[in-house]
Order: sequence, then C-alpha cells, then structure tokens
Amino acid sequence: MAAFETLDWGNLDVFAILVGDGVATIEPSFAHRSLGWLRSHSYEIAPLDFSGGIGPIVARLGELFQWEQQFGYKLTPDDRNLARLNDGFWYEIPERGGLVLELRELEAAFAEDADWSAGFLRIISEHSRRQLALGRRFFAVAHVSSGESPIVGCSLGERSVPYPYPFPQRNDA
Repeated sequence: MAAFETLDWGNLDVFAILVGDGVATIEPSFAHRSLGWLRSHSYEIAPLDFSGGIGPIVARLGELFQWEQQFGYKLTPDDRNLARLNDGFWYEIPERGGLVLELRELEAAFAEDADWSAGFLRIISEHSRRQLALGRRFFAVAHVSSGESPIVGCSLGERSVPYPYPFPQRNDA
C-alpha cells in the first residue's frame, strides 16, 4: 500500500516527508492554515510544547510511549539518553491520514541543549522513514520564528551506501 496516491510537492505532508526527511518548519503567519490543512486531511496532531524545557517533554514522551510497561522503569525528565529514547520511540500511526508531531517552542529546546534537540529531530526523521516503508505517514512540524531559526538547516544525520547484501550473519536470503 502506498503512503500517497499522488506526489503533490506543494502539499505540506509530501514536502515534510520527502523533502524534509520527516521534519518541516512553519512560521507563525502560516501555522494556523498549515495545521488546519493537516486536520482537514485526517491527520492526528500531537502537540509537544517545549516552553517548559526539555525535561517535561522527556517525561511526556515516557507516558506516550508507555515506557514503564515497555522497559519496567519510568522515563524521567532528566534522562537525556537519545539511544534509549530511540529504542522506545513508538507511536501508533493511523492508517487513514497520519500522525504529526507539532513541536512548539523547539527553539527554546535548542537554546537549552542543541545536541539533544538535533538528536530528537534525527529520531523523528528515522521513524518517519520507517513508517513510510510501511505505507503510513508520520512527520513533525516545528514552529520557528523565522527562516533564521537554528532549526532550519539542522542536520538530520548522514546516510551512506550500505555494505553488500546479504549480510554476512544471515544465510536465509
């Protein structure tokens, strides 16, 4: 099943997933219209507001990902381990429409801890790619004050050509 019936590069979802590798930015003058368009196209929007800092968002992600049920302990606000967050990053993506993380005040998170914030965006990007492979749409829209925001141009990681298939440890291909 295809994630998109057509590729309209002017649509926010296509742009975010295929051009932005799972992350798009929106300026204040366009935010209301963008979120309205997403809702009208059956997207579920999950807001994450960083105005209180990164810690409360980490705790909120622990709740959303049912961290204690998955791993037997709570994800606490001071836990900044991105490898752990990546391992537990899980959202159920609706088959119709999709899921969008609305990242509010992410610039404040970048001011607090730019490395963690960039890593968080890389995790979102990776999860978006995985969902696209399953025919589902998941991405984030980050509110930015302008095109000069530290978020614009943030690296989402590097990809390279992998080693030859089949992998040496697998003999079932």
